[in-house]
Amino acid sequence: MNPQQQLHLAVRENDMAKIEELLSSGVDINCLFYGWTPLQVAINQGSEDLAVYLMEKGCDIHKQHDKNDPTAFESAVKRRQAKVVKELLGRGVDPNTVLNNQEPAIFLAIEDGRTEILDVLIEGKADVNILNSQGESPLYTSCREGFVKVCQALLEAGADPNFVCQEDGDQTPLIVATAHEQNEVVKVLLKHGCDLNIQDGDGWTALWHANSNSDVEMMDLLLKSGASKDIPDADGHSLLDEARENEDDEVIELLTKFSKSWT
Repeated sequence: MNPQQQLHLAVRENDMAKIEELLSSGVDINCLFYGWTPLQVAINQGSEDLAVYLMEKGCDIHKQHDKNDPTAFESAVKRRQAKVVKELLGRGVDPNTVLNNQEPAIFLAIEDGRTEILDVLIEGKADVNILNSQGESPLYTSCREGFVKVCQALLEAGADPNFVCQEDGDQTPLIVATAHEQNEVVKVLLKHGCDLNIQDGDGWTALWHANSNSDVEMMDLLLKSGASKDIPDADGHSLLDEARENEDDEVIELLTKFSKSWT
């Protein structure tokens, strides 16, 4: 076994003493074995402290055997290795890097609803309003999926609560959250002062979507928060017209109550 192979074996075994010995003897810290660098091996087996150590020793954080292979950054984001991601960002990696799936890193960070990597990316000045290939913002995607903690973190970092997704019928985070019955997300958006009365491509506001879901409780919350009951849809129909046509007494009563409260 040559010294390069010995180094890779030591990394796989997380044998710090052997790694230090081999590096001190002049073994190339970036040597490839079956197309992998020691740093890639450390990341892929989950040895975060070792990966950070290799970076501190001066390994090439950008070296890849093939341009189609995941970078160290992409692998660390995918494996939720916050220490490694933070170290890589501190060494100049762009937090808005587009990954092999052609999406900005922040979308991989939020896809499971957790915030560990998102927090590191935000600290590293990632653009929280960057768009993915579907024209969605991170907040828009998270609202649709119901990721409450992610939405909170994004909004606190400056995400636009009134973003309009032109590729998805001109819906906003509030509209898409309401349409998908992500009620806890709606409450977070309301606390951050979102516009309740933006209309989508069909002329529907969030209140219209709550009505479509027969979610009277959400309608009540939106109305109490300042949503207008008088905005017509694209055909000029009002919510009260809709409720009367459907003989929906509960909605009629709710809308009538709010009519009286504003007179």
